[in-house]
Amino acid sequence: MGDDDMTFTLCDTPEEALKSARDNLTAGEIVAVVQWRESNWHPEISVEMLLGEFEEEACEDGGSASEYWSERIESKEMAKARAELGQRLNAVLKDWIDEHKLEADWYEPTGMKLSYQFDGKNFKRI
Repeated sequence: MGDDDMTFTLCDTPEEALKSARDNLTAGEIVAVVQWRESNWHPEISVEMLLGEFEEEACEDGGSASEYWSERIESKEMAKARAELGQRLNAVLKDWIDEHKLEADWYEPTGMKLSYQFDGKNFKRI
């Protein structure tokens, strides 16, 4: 539930949201109840992107002499090692996020929106 300045009151149920809004409404007003959920977003290191940046830096530093290094990094033989690097880096990132309490602490809309009209006493879903 939100007012003109887009501040929202989080409630567990639509009924709770309507009860919370009741005292501020007059007959005929419409209330929109928007369903939100806690975000489950978490950052992840893309090893392919990271190694791509390293390859660019190597090329800037060594020019064509760095091509062999880049080819080795991209080779099929290194696929398992790249995956392992990704797992290790993301484990370190998760530990760091946990240590510093940087988990996602926001909500995101689910897309579900219910509208109700207040008749002065009760709400009617519209």
